[in-house]
Amino acid sequence: MSDQRQYIVKEALANQRLEGLEVSKEAQDAAQLWATGKITVDEVIRIIKEKHVRRPG
Repeated sequence: MSDQRQYIVKEALANQRLEGLEVSKEAQDAAQLWATGKITVDEVIRIIKEKHVRRPG
């Protein structure tokens, strides 16, 4: 499973860069933790939202 997840992360990051988008260090780190089975996808989403979603007010 970890090899498949590593491949998914590698391809996703490559696709983002091809589209001219920067991937934050936090998002890359979270993706790597998911790829190695250390966190769940829900935790990846939470980490990315905490960093990148602006809160009103």
